[in-house]
Amino acid sequence: QFLKSNAVVLGVSLDDVASHQKFSKKLGLPFPILADDKGDLAGKFGIVRNLGITKIAKRESFLINPQGAVMYHYTSVNTQTHADQVLKDLKNLQKK
Repeated sequence: QFLKSNAVVLGVSLDDVASHQKFSKKLGLPFPILADDKGDLAGKFGIVRNLGITKIAKRESFLINPQGAVMYHYTSVNTQTHADQVLKDLKNLQKK
């Protein structure tokens, strides 16, 4: 449905490339996961949390328009319902 809506889906994680490949293969993800192992991108989006010597990134999503503007920021992601919500918001944006 995302492809039919001309959307590009990217995942970003602080894990390394090998971890992403294993995770993507296990779940059969139809989109790439980018390795942000230094936390640069996650830091710019304000989702990195430092836990002493360990960094984690909160699971959040952003709907970004073709011009690069953040149209929606989802701070609470329920993996069971999130895709439907983003598709709904995407379709509403495309109507405008």
